[in-house]
Amino acid sequence: KKDHILYYKTGTHWNHWGAYIGYLDLFRRIKKDFPSLKIMQESDFNIVPKVSADVDIASALGIDAYKVLPEKELTYDEFEVKEPTAEGTHTFVNKEKRIETFDYVSSNPANKLKAVFYADSQFLRMNWYAAESFSRMLNIYSGYGRDYDLPYMAETIIDYKPDILVIETGERFLSRLLNMEVPEDLAMLFSSMTFLFVFMPLVMAVYFLSKKEIRNYVLLIASIIFYAWGEPRYLAIMIITILVNY
Repeated sequence: KKDHILYYKTGTHWNHWGAYIGYLDLFRRIKKDFPSLKIMQESDFNIVPKVSADVDIASALGIDAYKVLPEKELTYDEFEVKEPTAEGTHTFVNKEKRIETFDYVSSNPANKLKAVFYADSQFLRMNWYAAESFSRMLNIYSGYGRDYDLPYMAETIIDYKPDILVIETGERFLSRLLNMEVPEDLAMLFSSMTFLFVFMPLVMAVYFLSKKEIRNYVLLIASIIFYAWGEPRYLAIMIITILVNY
């Protein structure tokens, strides 16, 4: 903030510098769980000033910013990847729901991870270089103010088989997270129908029908299955930890 303006003066979005700061914070958090994740450095970009400003606030006030303001006030640095490896395909999935996707594929063999980002327009300011960190990256975008429709996109997300799923929204639309339905295909929650009416009754039946001396083992196996359902990636680590601690 001391060196650069992070938001457009005439809009509600962060500019390229603001997006890069947000990108660094987000990807450093992801890297804690995925140490192999590549993080783009400032030196990986050509940073070029261009007349290119977000003007949604000005437009809402009935002001044509490009006619009223001097060029200097509409000039911001833009980030261009020096050696891009990712190419993207833009698709309008559902115009009525205003759902679009940006599907990126990287030619860099060092990238092994796949990711899905269900995000708002803020992520559009970084998606092309965020994709440089993955073998494949799908950015699902919902139009202004729309709730995220995870049930509608669940099949797409599951077929993509991502290692990482990130759901991002700006503070003014935090209600999206409260209104969001998580399909049972993506997670078996304690409150889900699958858990309440299938998994839990089945485990309880096996538990009470088993001999007392093996009931703890029944619970152990059920716990491992429950954990594996939601996070199979770390199943081997969990089993090894159990064996070592035991």
